[in-house]
Amino acid sequence: MLNPDLVLTGIPTTQSTFTEEELRNCFAFGIVSNVLEIKRETDGRLATVGLGTSEIKLYVWLEGDLKKVGRYIDHSKSVQ
Repeated sequence: MLNPDLVLTGIPTTQSTFTEEELRNCFAFGIVSNVLEIKRETDGRLATVGLGTSEIKLYVWLEGDLKKVGRYIDHSKSVQ
């Protein structure tokens, strides 16, 4: 398996909170054993990175995809 410390040096990541089923609904991550998340600081956009033995898969979540798996949060609505 690719070493995330080497491949993603300087990029803050966390373990993925998405289930395998949620990931499969949007792309074929089933063959990847190490799945991490990256959250862009500027706008909160979420990406999922899958590290296999010889491949890297990157998926940037769109609003519609997050709604599809029930994970969309509308940050534009502020609570007052």
